[in-house]
Amino acid sequence: MVYDITKRNTFEKAEKWLSDLREAGNPFMSIVLVGNKSDLELKREVSKEDANKFAAERGITCIETSAETGENVEKVRFSLV
Repeated sequence: MVYDITKRNTFEKAEKWLSDLREAGNPFMSIVLVGNKSDLELKREVSKEDANKFAAERGITCIETSAETGENVEKVRFSLV
């Protein structure tokens, strides 16, 4: 599940996305909450703490990435294997 760290409304949709995934998906699937655009720190609307708390409370993994710089993109790919 990917949200934009610079747009809080995208993060607020994660609860619905997670519910949909758990309802329709395999019970053994890996779910990762991915905060994209970590290179835009000055425009951040979603704190790392909020995202980590959301993920921890729901038993999923959380990571931040930047498609622009490539930061942590490979980590997300390998966390799904």
